[in-house]
Amino acid sequence: MRAHALALALVLNAATASTSRATAPPREEPIRMPGFLRAKMSESIRPPSSGDEWSYTVMQLAPEGQRVEAGAVVAKLEGENLKKRLVEVKSRVMEDRVKAESKVNELKTAIDGLKKQVGDDEKELSLVAAAGDAPAASAEWIQSARDRLIEKLDLESRQLKLTISRQKLARKEGLLATAEASNLKTESVNATSVKKIETAMEEGERKTTRSGIVVYKRSPWERRKVRIGAAVHRGSEVLAVVDDKNLYVDAFLKEEDWRFLEAGRQATVKILGRREITVPAKVARISAIVLRASDWDRSLANSHPLFQTRVFKVELELEHVPDEAKPEGEVEVEVSLE
Repeated sequence: MRAHALALALVLNAATASTSRATAPPREEPIRMPGFLRAKMSESIRPPSSGDEWSYTVMQLAPEGQRVEAGAVVAKLEGENLKKRLVEVKSRVMEDRVKAESKVNELKTAIDGLKKQVGDDEKELSLVAAAGDAPAASAEWIQSARDRLIEKLDLESRQLKLTISRQKLARKEGLLATAEASNLKTESVNATSVKKIETAMEEGERKTTRSGIVVYKRSPWERRKVRIGAAVHRGSEVLAVVDDKNLYVDAFLKEEDWRFLEAGRQATVKILGRREITVPAKVARISAIVLRASDWDRSLANSHPLFQTRVFKVELELEHVPDEAKPEGEVEVEVSLE
């Protein structure tokens, strides 16, 4: 229903326009329109779209109006939480590393002690076994079966002690291997976390893929151009690198002047600046609907004289683009009706 209503409105608007133009009284005064130079080709520079950061602080910007080449860093954006998270992750990495090293050193010390214990037990067992295996005639101190039984019990006790020591050593060595494997896994996870954050921070260095002129953008909610220290959100346009050799003019035509203008009219475009330049142009297109100038151009400052004025959008083709013409530069358009 809404689409049908819009289509009907456009048809009625066009019909009214034809009638209005046909019945419009002659006008001798030229039509004057404010406007801006626009680039036909440009590249928008925005915050990184990956990661979980939604807000960035502008740390660095290439100067507006400066010509840059493809591959140049034109903006540096820093995620509000990335620096804090990087410090936290690196701190956790150090804590994990200290704990891991302490645990490993503790196990290694225990293992060294157990290895010495096993060695001592093996030596004592060897001596006892050698004494027990000696001929009875050469073992004068073994005189009775009781003495032999005591020696046998002592040998079995030492064998058991050695077995227990070896089992303890094997368990500690198993714990050491597990701890070292766990440490390697933790180090890998922590390194991945650090790398992810550092990569996100590196992505904050926004590079252009084309050569052109740097043009700052206005935030729709503030209607002021981006600046260093300001916060920008993911998806918002920070600046644009535009082709300054291929420009056209966007002009605002007051509602009451619409009936006097039609496509194909010759015009004169005055490029404003320190040195004003006049360039011939031709009206290429005129919008079929009328809106407030601020609705046509969301970046239009509220101090602009036409901010609340209902206007038609007019596009003009320049006969040539002078070197002094800069994208987003202000112009004054004059169309003679003689």
